[in-house]
Amino acid sequence: MLTTLKLLAFRNHSNTVLSGVGRMVALVGANGAGKTNLLEAVSLFAPGRGLRGATAEDFGRVEEAGGGWGISALLHSGHDYTELHTGIRPTDNNSPSTTVSDSLKDTSKRRLILADGKAISQADLLDQLHIHWLTPAYDQLLVGAVGDRRRFLDRLVFGLFPQHLRGLNRYEHGLRERMTLLRHPSPNPRWLDAVEAKLAENALAIAAARLEVVTRLNHQLAAQRDGFLQAQLILAGTVEQSLAAGQPALAVEEALRAAMSQARPSDAAQGTNSHGVHRSDLLVNDAAGNRPGARCSTGEQKALLLSLTLAYMRLLTTDSAKPTLLLLDEVVAHLDARRRRALGEQLADLPCQLWLTATDASFFDGWPGDTNQFFAVDHGTIAPLKGL
Repeated sequence: MLTTLKLLAFRNHSNTVLSGVGRMVALVGANGAGKTNLLEAVSLFAPGRGLRGATAEDFGRVEEAGGGWGISALLHSGHDYTELHTGIRPTDNNSPSTTVSDSLKDTSKRRLILADGKAISQADLLDQLHIHWLTPAYDQLLVGAVGDRRRFLDRLVFGLFPQHLRGLNRYEHGLRERMTLLRHPSPNPRWLDAVEAKLAENALAIAAARLEVVTRLNHQLAAQRDGFLQAQLILAGTVEQSLAAGQPALAVEEALRAAMSQARPSDAAQGTNSHGVHRSDLLVNDAAGNRPGARCSTGEQKALLLSLTLAYMRLLTTDSAKPTLLLLDEVVAHLDARRRRALGEQLADLPCQLWLTATDASFFDGWPGDTNQFFAVDHGTIAPLKGL
């Protein structure tokens, strides 16, 4: 778990230090106090742009000259401790504080990530810890864009199979390379053959990993009784469905390669890659009611996502010995008292660290756990919440 968290010039936190952090951290405060900013800081120790999907330049405090910012954390795993840092240096020559490692003083504006003072990649973070989150932004996930659901699924997959992230990066590079070749007035067919063959190979690995995770999640969802709706996942994608139907992997790979080859003229004209796993979708349905999740009420959709989150965390904490964190932003506010208590009971059984936000501490009434920690957040400051 993360036992210490330091934020420097990050969002509305000028210099915030949270130490002695335990298993469950509840951040309580009014809207705009800076609760989600703390969760976002933690989420930046996962691959990607964090739970808001912001760029590195967006994180710095607008009133701070130079736009630099930094986050430090102490990660505890068994008897081992790892110091993690991420941030970008300010544009001037003065570091905003000495609490951020000197290693962050880089000449570029790119975000650096360090583990014990050594630079690592975003993919390397998966070797350190696992972080998953559920935020209000996911309220529209079941009815929103296909790409959002696909990215949500892939985050679940690379949490269980870290190599999946590198496979996705190779696949995206291949898509860009194919489109570059197609835009040429006279594309070299042999180069296209080679690129499409590699794309089909990578697509097969991506689809197989997605299918494995969805299958395991469905087994977990069918077995668990968590007080929420029972979700059922369906992978909608030509490659994934072909594999699920039992077609030989080599035949599926060859079919995709042939489809890309045949679609070259139309893809070149339309400027698109019309075939591949980048067009797959994840459907989340209500298993008990036999209803598509997109047709459920807003409250039911939240319950489906919570059920899916709990199932995923059970798989993740069973399969990995790495520190695992779950970030839940303003989730309890949308539940009635019965479901809030049910959520607290389910979370108490998960062997992971929990970070939650709410506007009122009463939302956590009746939650088990004598070591639960409550902090008041107010305009970028944080202090233990008294009286609890």
